[in-house]
Amino acid sequence: MSDAHCIVYHDDGRICGRPAMILDHQRGGMVCLAHVPADVAEEITLYMKLGAGEGRIDNDGEVYSWRTEASTC
Repeated sequence: MSDAHCIVYHDDGRICGRPAMILDHQRGGMVCLAHVPADVAEEITLYMKLGAGEGRIDNDGEVYSWRTEASTC
């Protein structure tokens, strides 16, 4: 599993900290599936189920890149 953790802050000021594999280009860091738009999370999940180890999604100008641990070899 990746050592990256979600950089998103909750409303109470705590950082999420969940394992993260998605680079949110707008936020400038790694985020978990819970912190991307639902349609993006669904698309990433589908690609992963189909065996894709990495990808890049442009969601109305917001770009998300993702990579699973297996694809880093």
